[in-house]
Amino acid sequence: MNQEERRKNEEDRRRTLEERRRKKSRRHYPPGYFPPELDRREKEKLDRRERPSPRREKEEDRRKGWKKSIYNKRKSKEGNDE
Repeated sequence: MNQEERRKNEEDRRRTLEERRRKKSRRHYPPGYFPPELDRREKEKLDRRERPSPRREKEEDRRKGWKKSIYNKRKSKEGNDE
């Protein structure tokens, strides 16, 4: 009888732990409903990944401008020499 009680207690404990785990993992929203704040967060994450950071964009523009400016300086020097 002692072994049977112990087995029942272990089963109950295991069952309660599984239920707790299930409850934690499951969000309490009705089926078919997706909360807009979660959807917005996902979209923001995707947007952040897709487009580069503003600092990087500025640096890339500066680099492009830098190459152009050197080319233009050379052209202007060549024009001034003649």
